[in-house]
Parts: sequence; C-alpha cells; structure tokens
Amino acid sequence: MNFALLAQLQARGIHFVFRLFNNLVLQPACRSGLRPSVRFGVHGDGPVLRWCGVETNGDVFHLVTTREDLSAELIGLIYRQRWQIELFFKWIKTILNCRHWLAESPAAVRIQIYCVLIASLLLMLWTGQRPNKRMVKSLQW
Repeated sequence: MNFALLAQLQARGIHFVFRLFNNLVLQPACRSGLRPSVRFGVHGDGPVLRWCGVETNGDVFHLVTTREDLSAELIGLIYRQRWQIELFFKWIKTILNCRHWLAESPAAVRIQIYCVLIASLLLMLWTGQRPNKRMVKSLQW
C-alpha cells in the first residue's frame, strides 16, 4: 500500500473510504475524539486514519476513512454503494469484452458507456432477458 499517496490525499482534504486486507499492520493511534483511529505501517510512519468495523452477513469488514463526522453505519453504506459502482463497471467491461477502455478521455468513455447501455437495452427488449456476453457477440457479427 502506498502510504505516501494516502498522506498526500489526506493533506489535500480529499476524503476516501476503503477496505483493509487482513495482513496489513496497523497500530492504534491517539487522536482527539471518540472514534477509533489507526496508524499504518510497520514503522509507525504511515498516516493516521479512522477505522470502522462493519458486520454484514456474519462477515466483518475493516474499513478506513478520513471522515470523522460520519457514523460507522454510514461509512459501511458508502463502501457498499462504491462496491455497486464497481460491479456496474465490471458488467459493462464484460459486455464490452475488453480489459481496458478504448479511450481514456471522459467524452470517449461516456460514448462507450452509452453505446453499451443502448445495445443492452435493445437486446433486453428483444429477448426479454438481461443480455450476456454471447448476445453481445452476436451483435458484433
């Protein structure tokens, strides 16, 4: 994990929420306020961030954030919504049948997404089911 990048983002006032791996070394950190905080890194030179433990379906997720003003439940909801966005992009990339975007500019990505969504909606209207990779392949022919 790039602790310098996290420290730079934190210094610039950019807020983030992410999930921790189980093998990450954390040290409790003293910080003002009642929220639990941790310091990253083996040597204790990493940034200090707020830790939240969120339980879902019997699994505990260890989340870290820069937001001190939000409850643990809201932090968990933010992470869950972020994960839904990740799944949406995974679905789009699967339908597109590519490992990366054809172009990097925002306008080009927007056009690619619109094309995939329009094609998927047309396939859905035609077949009555959610389109899969094979349906999209048939369009390419």
